[in-house]
Amino acid sequence: VADNALFNLNGSALRASQSIDFETQRTYRLSIEVSDGSLVTVREIVVSVLDQNETPVLAALIPSQTLTLQKATSWLLPAGAFTDGDAGQSLTYSVSGLPPGLVFQPQTLTFSGTPSALGTYTVQVTATDSGVPPLFATTTFEVAVVRSSLQLSLNPTYFLILNEDEGGALATSASQPVSLVLEDGTTLSVDQL
Repeated sequence: VADNALFNLNGSALRASQSIDFETQRTYRLSIEVSDGSLVTVREIVVSVLDQNETPVLAALIPSQTLTLQKATSWLLPAGAFTDGDAGQSLTYSVSGLPPGLVFQPQTLTFSGTPSALGTYTVQVTATDSGVPPLFATTTFEVAVVRSSLQLSLNPTYFLILNEDEGGALATSASQPVSLVLEDGTTLSVDQL
């Protein structure tokens, strides 16, 4: 019988000679031969493998995110980030450590919102299977919330880029109007600053 090679008999104990897995093969047929030196008896037995819940596995790293303060955003947890080798089980997800203003919607695996505080946040994602008992796996990724850049236009063909917290002296004259172009496209003249 082909499955005999996967097992060995040590005294009265039948042992698998390699790892066996319920999801790969659920039953094995073995032929057992017993002899007292003169008589031989051969019996076929069936070994049934019991299913045990296996822990979900991180299959793909979740990339870091850089978000702009006070700018609405949305992105998905990568498909297949976690897998579970147990047939018929599903995974549920939870998240902790998100920047203020962001939420995670586990039904759609969507991160969304408007970040309201600067900083770098370590976000933990947990995938829990539906097995008994439920098992889980976790991973983390970074979310950086930064200020938006401001774009100053000195004339239609030259641009000066400054970060919001950095100052810059502007010289104006009647022949060269200065304006500030915000990230959303809004233009402010120098007298509005």
